[in-house]
Amino acid sequence: MDISAVLLRMLRLRALAVILIFAAVALVTNGYAIERHPGSVLLVALLLAGWYVNGTCINDLADEAIDKINLPKAVGRPLANGNASRRQLTVLASGAALFVVLLSAALDYRLAILSIAMLLLNWLYSMPPVRISYRGVFAPLLLPLGYVLYPYLAAVYVQHIALVRWDFVLLAALYVGFIGRIVLKDFRDVKGDRQYHKRTFIVRLRTAGDHYLQRCILEPGKRTADRSVLAS
Repeated sequence: MDISAVLLRMLRLRALAVILIFAAVALVTNGYAIERHPGSVLLVALLLAGWYVNGTCINDLADEAIDKINLPKAVGRPLANGNASRRQLTVLASGAALFVVLLSAALDYRLAILSIAMLLLNWLYSMPPVRISYRGVFAPLLLPLGYVLYPYLAAVYVQHIALVRWDFVLLAALYVGFIGRIVLKDFRDVKGDRQYHKRTFIVRLRTAGDHYLQRCILEPGKRTADRSVLAS
C-alpha cells in the first residue's frame, strides 16, 4: 500500500469527525457563521487532521502487538493487518508533526504553543518511558486535552473569539463526557491489553468500575453540555 493510501487509513474519519465537531461547537456557540469564512475553518480542520494523524501513527507504532490481537482486521489499523510498514507510519507521523507546527505558527502564536504541547501529548501518551495509555485512570483524564480542549481552543484562537463564562462550562461538560467515552472504548481492547499488561482503567477495575464511571461521568457530562448550549 502506498503512503497516500496509508494516510487515508490513518485519518480514521469517524473519530476525526468527533474532533471537528468540538471545533464547530466552539464557533457555533459563540455566534460565528461558519459558512461566511470557509477558508479559515478549513485551515483549522487541516490542522486538527494533521495532529490526529500524528497521534494515530505514534499510537499504532507503540501498540502494534496489541492491535494484532484486538484489531487484526480493522481497516484503520494498516500496520496491524500488514498493509503498512513501520517506516511509512514513522514518515507520516514526522510529516504531520512538521505540518502542524508550521501551520499553527502561521495562524496564531498561542495556537503554535498549544499545538506543540498537544504533539508532545501524542508522544507521551503512547511511547515509553511515560506511556500515559498504560497508567490507568490518567489516560482518560489526560487524553481529552487533545480531543476536546485542543479543537475547541484552536477554533477560538484562529477566529480571535473572546472566551466567556459559558465556554468554560461547556468545555468542562464536553471534557467530562469524553472521559466516559474513552473508558468505554477499553471494553473493546481488553483482551490484548491484559495479555501485554496494558493497565487501562477497565483492566484495573474490571467491568463494575467501568459501568460506575459511565454513570458518574458520561451521563452527567451530557446533561451539563445540553444545559450550557441552551443557556448560551
